[in-house]
Amino acid sequence: MPGLLPFLFALVIVDQAGRSQPHIRELSFWPLLALAGCAILVWALLGLGVAWLVGRSGRYRWLGVYDLAAQSAAIALFAGLCFGFGWASVIPGTVLDLLLFVAFMLVHWWAFAGAVRGVSGHPWTRMGMVLHQLRFGALPLLVAVSAIVDLTLPLMPWIEQHLTGLAGLALGWIGINTLMLAMLVLVPPLLVRLWGGRPLPLGPVRDRLQHACDAMGVRVHQLMRWPVPGGKVYNAAVVGMVPRFRYVLFTDDLLRDLPERELMAVVGHELGHARHGHLWLFFLFANVVMAGSMLVDHLGFRIPGPPGIPEDLIQAAVALLAIAALWRVIFGFLSRACERQADLAGAELAGDVGAMEAALKSVARLSGQPENAPNWRHYTIAERVGFLQRVRADPPLARTHHRTLGAMRFSLILLLVVMIASLAMNHFFNPVRAAGTAADPAAELQRIADTDAVLQEALNRADVGDPTELGIWYSRASNLQRQTFLGLHFSMMGIAAKNGGPGAGEREGYRLRHRLRPLVWYRCGNPQWDLMLDNDLAAALVTGTDNPTAADRELAQQLLPRLEAAVATQSVWEYLDTIACVHFVLGNFQKSKDAFSTALSALGTDSKLSDAERAVYHALVTKRLDAAEANRLAAKEGRALLALPLEGAAAPAPPAEQPHPTTPPPRNDSDKATA
Repeated sequence: MPGLLPFLFALVIVDQAGRSQPHIRELSFWPLLALAGCAILVWALLGLGVAWLVGRSGRYRWLGVYDLAAQSAAIALFAGLCFGFGWASVIPGTVLDLLLFVAFMLVHWWAFAGAVRGVSGHPWTRMGMVLHQLRFGALPLLVAVSAIVDLTLPLMPWIEQHLTGLAGLALGWIGINTLMLAMLVLVPPLLVRLWGGRPLPLGPVRDRLQHACDAMGVRVHQLMRWPVPGGKVYNAAVVGMVPRFRYVLFTDDLLRDLPERELMAVVGHELGHARHGHLWLFFLFANVVMAGSMLVDHLGFRIPGPPGIPEDLIQAAVALLAIAALWRVIFGFLSRACERQADLAGAELAGDVGAMEAALKSVARLSGQPENAPNWRHYTIAERVGFLQRVRADPPLARTHHRTLGAMRFSLILLLVVMIASLAMNHFFNPVRAAGTAADPAAELQRIADTDAVLQEALNRADVGDPTELGIWYSRASNLQRQTFLGLHFSMMGIAAKNGGPGAGEREGYRLRHRLRPLVWYRCGNPQWDLMLDNDLAAALVTGTDNPTAADRELAQQLLPRLEAAVATQSVWEYLDTIACVHFVLGNFQKSKDAFSTALSALGTDSKLSDAERAVYHALVTKRLDAAEANRLAAKEGRALLALPLEGAAAPAPPAEQPHPTTPPPRNDSDKATA
């Protein structure tokens, strides 16, 4: 699992864990840092012990198994700290979050150098191994990807507010592709410097390599030496999609120890990647993956998991498995096909297939690597040599391979077009979109319930205060069903607010609270809608009635951490007002006062509101702020407390309620829920 793949897994873990609550215990910054330090220490001792055993064995196969197992264990350990103790939510920023995983990998590489020395006989120093792997794997991701994520994070509230619907989807697509192209075009000069590349000095070697570039018809900006201090590396690489920023690098060991005939085959191999547009092919594959993920998200596909396993862990596992399947399996197959095509280009430049075969064998021998050592992106050396031998015996096989790659390219283009068309059709014909704009959402929901007896019974029971059966229906429903259901209820609250005046939306939400309660545990798959649900439900529980029950206050308190995490990155006045109202009914008047004050500041900058609306809300929040301050003082002096100022008239007294669990309702696999 070399290169960037482990760091992509870590990036997914950070993203998924940052949007969930810790499953063991959330620690504050310093205890969490101490726990991470202890984990690194234990990891170092374990790694040094295993590396010593592998080095003593002298078996190359054990070296590969150890490397793969250690990287997998580092991913699992990092996931445990993120999901179990809240590393991704307590530590701010994607780059800082990933530094812990980098630390695990640094320790692994430090120990791994001893195992490499014992197995291959190459005199790798520990620091040389760490620096080589750090520059080759970790730093490109931290600098080029994570930093960009953190820089664009402040723009997300504006994007979510202004770029909605099909226009937002199209602009988001263009933006992501522009960003990827900018990275692919502009990053190579930085990458070459990060890897320590230096221009090849003038002389016969440089002249021969430049002549090879001209013979292949590939323009490059610079031919570079690639010094690797601390160990021996026999490698070459081409980076850059456009000639102005394209570099070809050769390690010093390769230039020194490879015969000229074989060196020409290697340079032909690298130039073959550029001539056949393999980087553009990989960019096309990335677009297909991106389109597929967007399509899955819009269609609301969901993988149900075993009972008792939290849904965020299931979704994180699904995301990691999807990355492994897409990149390790499918991209690996595509990459290996490109490597064979590049081998054919190397044989063409050298003028002899045997030269490419000899070069591959020399690289394996000089590296201390068995020819049958597996390589998920390149095939084994033995397999590559075997393919070249078949080409030498049957030359038309080379043309067949070129046509096969051409068919792969055409298939990816066709798949991308189909996915984009599916996204457009899904936008116009998606039932979730129709649910959010339904003129009579109650009638539409009844139409759905008429075709689903289980849902109808669950709604009837929820409306009299028992949401358990509806929770079972939610647990078996797809994200598309959940989003349709939630969209219809958003429409009900929106229509009530429009027709009933101030407070009517909250009162309608309070009436529907038992229907919405299970979605606190079973999310709908749309993070923005999930957050809207948290806010609308919490607001309804404390402002939709003048007499919230103990169960209402308890659930509102459970929703507080999610809302507070949201306002930590985006100051939305509605969320701040809800947070303040919940603290008010819980008796936390100082926190309530602080949140109301922040809500007033955010209210003044909300461009969605008209001046008249802003004046109405400003008056209400100010009234609530004054009440919080009065209660803060009254609580100290033992005086009577004021009630929370509400919008409009109070809701009627709630019906008798069933006891409400504070954990997700159990799944009942014997029940069946249909769309």
